[in-house]
Amino acid sequence: MGGTFDQMMSLAADILEQAGQLERLTLSFTPRHDRMVIQTPAFETIGAHRQTVDALATAVGVTASLKMEPVRSYSAEAHQEDVHVIILATAPPTSLTRGPEANRSTSTSETVELLRSIAPWADSLDPALAHTLTILDYGTHLGPMLHIDGAGDRAGAAGKAVADLPADIDVRWYGSQGEAMLPTGHTLNITTL
Repeated sequence: MGGTFDQMMSLAADILEQAGQLERLTLSFTPRHDRMVIQTPAFETIGAHRQTVDALATAVGVTASLKMEPVRSYSAEAHQEDVHVIILATAPPTSLTRGPEANRSTSTSETVELLRSIAPWADSLDPALAHTLTILDYGTHLGPMLHIDGAGDRAGAAGKAVADLPADIDVRWYGSQGEAMLPTGHTLNITTL
């Protein structure tokens, strides 16, 4: 296995610091698959994110490339510390694109700070329950999201995963979802897969 949440989040923080100030990103960590995905926002042109993808690719020692199949993308892949790092900007059909948000109040350094501050907590998650941890940059705030593997206990899985946090979990017949408060004060959205 290539990494834990803590190791992957620390690696991501190092990559972001090396790349410098970037556009908004979504970072997803899936330790059971040794995979980290760093993605630019959807519904924006690839060209709008070329500098961001190039800076991230340089930080991991590779060159990004344009691909038309299976989906139009500008991307790079590398292996760092036994983790498959995927850097990705995808483009929908031209008619669906929109420009970047003008009033962004978040920053890459704020994302790095969040990654470093919640990494120890994330590492305490039960790997049998915690499937993927995602950090979304909405432009106005950072939104951590935890995807729980609810096989065998779809109703109770989310509550078990965040039992050490103040949480409001909605248990339904099809699974559980809700919110919890991270040690940093950020709201963690939780969904059962």
